[in-house]
Amino acid sequence: MDLDWKSIAGSVAPLAPTIGTVLGGLVGGPVGSSIGGIAGKALAEVFGVDPTPEAVGKAIAEDPDASAKIQQLEADRGEEIRAQAQVQIEALKQATEQARIYADDTDRARQFNLSLAQTGSPLSWGASILATVYTIAFLVILAVAMTNDIKENQILLVLIGGLGTGQTMILSYFFGSSAGSKNSADRFAALAQTIVQKPNPSPEAVAAIKTAVKKK
Repeated sequence: MDLDWKSIAGSVAPLAPTIGTVLGGLVGGPVGSSIGGIAGKALAEVFGVDPTPEAVGKAIAEDPDASAKIQQLEADRGEEIRAQAQVQIEALKQATEQARIYADDTDRARQFNLSLAQTGSPLSWGASILATVYTIAFLVILAVAMTNDIKENQILLVLIGGLGTGQTMILSYFFGSSAGSKNSADRFAALAQTIVQKPNPSPEAVAAIKTAVKKK
């Protein structure tokens, strides 16, 4: 059975609370795996193995000096690892906030269109007509692109990219779920608060990590 970083957090946390928290106590799913990988990579470097949960878990189980190595890593890099995780958490919070704003905007647009339809206003057909015309135009341009060599036509490539983004928004408006998107955003935002509720790393550590991220 494939392991994830959370599966080895239990053996690490008693020796290194900060690293154990980053490994498995922040968020679940792919996002949690990505954040847990920060601590996992640091452990892999200490044990000289591949940065995978299986390799690190095996090394911890087989190395007689594992406890001492984990405790030393906590002392040397615990604050740095937490700061790195916090930077990713902040990025997650920003992304979920944007998702929430988009879901709210979409819901307001739907409610406005519904109110027009309830009053019998012909303007209620506006969104549907515009979406239909847009979709037809998008498909026509896409068909032209597929039947011609457009690699050198940068303007057309940019146009297709922009139209594709708009088409995605149209599909989201008519077939997406504002409530589902907002609930997902709220759920991730709540989970993202977990690390903030832990003792924060020093301001110097956070500033150093943010500076390094900006340089990348």
